[in-house]
Parts: sequence; C-alpha cells; structure tokens
Amino acid sequence: MGFSNSNIIFSNDLNSVLEGFKGNGVLYGLAVSAGVGMQVSVALGKAFANGQIIIKTGATTVAIDASHATLPRKDIIVMNSSGTISVVSGSPSAAIPASQTQLNTYQPIAPNIPPNYIVLAEIWVPAAAVSILDSYISDKRIILGGKGSFIIVAGANADKRSYADYICDGVDDQIEINAAIDWCKARGGGTVYLNMPTWSYISAPIVIKRGVNLIGQGADITAIHLVNNSNCNMIEVYDAVDGSRHSGIEGIRLSGNRNNQTSGHGIFIPESVNGFIRDVEVYNCKDWGIWMMNAAGTGGGGTTNILQDVMVNWCGYGIKIGAWSHSLLNVCSENHYGDTAIHLYKASSIHMQSIYLAGVNIVYGVKVQECTNITGINFIEENMTTSPSYIIYEVAAVGNTNSYYTGLRSASGVAGAYISAVNGYIGNHMLGSTGLTITSSAQYSGSEIMPGRLPKWVGGSEVINFNSASPRLIATIPANAVVLDIIVSISTTWDGNGTVDIGDAGNTSGYVTDANMDKGVLGWKLSDPSKKGVYLWDVGNNRSLKKFYTSNTAINATVVPGTSGFGQARVFIQYLPLGTGS
Repeated sequence: MGFSNSNIIFSNDLNSVLEGFKGNGVLYGLAVSAGVGMQVSVALGKAFANGQIIIKTGATTVAIDASHATLPRKDIIVMNSSGTISVVSGSPSAAIPASQTQLNTYQPIAPNIPPNYIVLAEIWVPAAAVSILDSYISDKRIILGGKGSFIIVAGANADKRSYADYICDGVDDQIEINAAIDWCKARGGGTVYLNMPTWSYISAPIVIKRGVNLIGQGADITAIHLVNNSNCNMIEVYDAVDGSRHSGIEGIRLSGNRNNQTSGHGIFIPESVNGFIRDVEVYNCKDWGIWMMNAAGTGGGGTTNILQDVMVNWCGYGIKIGAWSHSLLNVCSENHYGDTAIHLYKASSIHMQSIYLAGVNIVYGVKVQECTNITGINFIEENMTTSPSYIIYEVAAVGNTNSYYTGLRSASGVAGAYISAVNGYIGNHMLGSTGLTITSSAQYSGSEIMPGRLPKWVGGSEVINFNSASPRLIATIPANAVVLDIIVSISTTWDGNGTVDIGDAGNTSGYVTDANMDKGVLGWKLSDPSKKGVYLWDVGNNRSLKKFYTSNTAINATVVPGTSGFGQARVFIQYLPLGTGS
C-alpha cells in the first residue's frame, strides 16, 4: 500500500495498517492486475489472514460487476482466511471533487473490508466502463516483511511441500533458492529455510545478499551438490549493491564434485561484517573449501564474523582468510589434496579455538602470513604424516606480530610435528610419542605428554627466606628442555609482603620484576601471557595458580624483601627434556 500527497486516506486504509501490526497481510505475491473485459487477475502468493496461513499456487480470476451508466464507483478485492478471493462492490456516486478520480476523491466511497478478510486492491469502476484497465487498480496490500521475513524452499521430495514458498525440482535448484533470497533482500532481510531432506542440485552459485540467512536442517540432512562442469563457486556471500552485512549460513552440507570441475570454491566471501557460518560441511571442492577474501587473493575485508562447528575436507585446500579482523574460528580442516588446511593472510585479531587438523598431504596446519594479534587455543593435529609438517607455521619473511598459541596436541606417527612461530608465545603442549619440534624465536613451554617422554622434578632442597634479598640458584636443567611447572611451597605464615622472582639465570628477561604475590591471588600478577612467571602454593588456602615459561640453563630465585611477617618457601621445578639423552 502506497500513497501520494494528493491521496485521501479512509478508514479502510487505517484498518488495513492495524491488521498488518497484528500479523495479517501479504507475505509475497497476490498482486492484482487487469484481465479480460470486466475481470481482474490475482497472482499466486502467500498471506496471513485471521491468523491462518494462505498459499495460492496459481492465479485467480475475479469478475467485476457491470458499471453504472452515469456514475463511477469503488470496489475492493479481498481474501478471507480460507483463501477465497472475491470482490465487494461499492455504491455508485458522483465524484467529489468532480475533476478527480480514484484515490484522490472523497466520493464514491469504497465498501468496508469484511471481518477476517484482508484487502488486496481497490478498483475504480468508471461510469459506462466495459473493461478494467491496470490504471484503474490501486494496490492496497499490506506486505509483511522487514527483518522478520521467513521463506521456505522445499526440495523435490520434501514432506509438506504445500507449506513451502518455493519448490525445487532437482534441476538448477539455485534458481528457486536465489529467488527466495532476493525476496527477503527486497524486504530488508530475513531467513531462507531449506526443507531439503534429500540432495538438491545446482549448476550456478547460490548468492546470499545483505541481511539474509540461509538455514538448512543440519549438515547431516540438507545437502547441495554441484553438477558436472559447473566450474563455479557453490555459495557466494556477496552483495554488489549494499555490501555483505549480517548474513549467515547454517545447517548445510556442500559437495563440490571436484573431479568433474575445473575451478570453484565451496563458499566464496570477498567481504563480510557480522556474518556467520555454523554447522556447515564443505566437501570435495575443486579449489578452496572456504575462500574469505577477494577473488584476486590480494586482500578483502571483514570484521566480527564467526565460523563455528565447520568441517572442510577433501577439497583442493582448506580455509583461506584475508584481511579479516575480530573474528572467531572453530573448525575442522582435514584430508585436502593441497598442502594447507588454514591460511590466515593479512588478518588481525583472529581467535582460533578447538581446531582439528589432519591429512596425509597437509604440510601447514595453520599458516600465518603478515598477521597481527592471532590467538589460538586447543589445536589437535593427527595423521599429518608429511615430514616436516607444521601445526602452526608463521611465514617469517613477511613478519607477524603478537601471536599466542596454547593447547597444542600432536599425535602424528612421523618424526615430530613442527611449530614455527616468530613473534609470539607457544604454550601448554600435549606431545605425541615422537615429540614436538619447535623452530621458533617465540617464548614457549609445554605441559602433559603422551607416553614416550616423562617429566622430571628438581629443586626443593634450598630454603628461600622472604627476608633475604640474595639471588639463590635453585636448579640447573638441560638446555633443550621446557619448564612445565614451578611450585613455590610456603612453609610458614606469610602476610603477602615481599616478592619472589623465578627466572632464567642465563636470560635476564626471564625474571618477572615487581611481580608482587598478593595473598589473595597467589602466583598471577601480570596479565600479559608473553611474560615469564611463577605460581605459589598456599598450604592454608589449598589453592594455586600457574604460569608457564621456558628456560635454557640455570634457574634462580630472587627475593625482594617485604616489611613484616617474613616466611620461608621451597621451590620445585618440573621440566620436560626434549633432546636426546636428557
């Protein structure tokens, strides 16, 4: 329903708007156009009336009563909650103002909308008219849309197809899906729900536009297959007009049929803001499973995006992300034909969590190139049997800054999985039986190993007095070793005064200066994970906090005295030998 400045608003118009607020109106279609002679045609469409959903799968012809010989009138086309479309005829009357017609007149007056009906159009019936023209028809539909638009696309064999807005036939199914996406986009956004319990087949990309979410029934149910020789991306999140914003993909499995393609990614996203990919499996695509940068591979753009419960396998390569920021990855990338599972390029503030990496061809689990502020926790590497292979590989030639990785588990059967990090912190490893080789200028440490290497404890023989400022050698460990734990056991009452610094005697940066161990928060004073530190064991409160770091040779304890209540402590060190014979 639309108005111009000269149009006159009647109670019918206000009542229609009120019904729209109640959820009664047109979802799509049901437009009224001129037919043959005194007939009009109502297009197929979907609506709500009196709380009932109505779906019209074909056009409806409605006959208009004969015109008056000398006076015009206004009729209305209406539909009830049973889906019956009819005409309600008005009373003929002289036009006021006499020089005007249709919506610009006070008279004649259109009839009232019957209860439990919605209005579709108003028809101007001129005096002595023998046919209805399109120019006599005023659209009165209340379109229900906006951010809440919800459209159902059913597969050819789906149950309850009669409830769907679009029905695929198993050939070029992207046509129906894209039509549903365009419908939502035109109304400000919404959700396209795929009711597809069996395979759907596409030959061109599904293009998701701004504000539209494409939701399936789950990656184990809703499956989309790329037919032979399509040679294209399967899904593109791309809006050339308004930019890609607030769009997502969920609950879908994509099969790229790579042996019968010459090119094509599974999901192509050149830019995105506030987007998500969730519960999605991308399988057997010719190029990358998920490509999140511009087509040229030189950059792109995106921020605040989430990849959650995403699996990419048996594609040319795994996932490539370029020039994105402030985004979260929770993915499984395995068994690709190329050498890279995940590649971050010119990205910043990307957090990776619970990442699974596997595959006999994979050399680079996560390749980090020209990135800053990359963090990751809980990586599992399995069956990366190419030697060498890297769980984390930072490309040193172009530089990365401020990276942090922890919780790295290697279970490969080859001679070790490698980690190469240039400007970061690597910590808290679970090592495979063959060990883990770290080729890095980053700070690193480890904890928990699988059978094959056992940790060792040293220290405990030296008593540390909190009122003594002299450095004291606690222990010497092998050069090729990683410190797992340091415990400072307090043997007498301590009031929180004084500082205990545990550090590497051969590396002055290993000492934590001014790391006062407050009594309430023992052992954790600095929030920067790149700093080396210590944790204390409070016998009375039975609590501890940890901080891991590496050491090369001798480890010292240095005490800065407090003011009163000095106590005593013993320092115990657990380390893991990485070299042979240690």
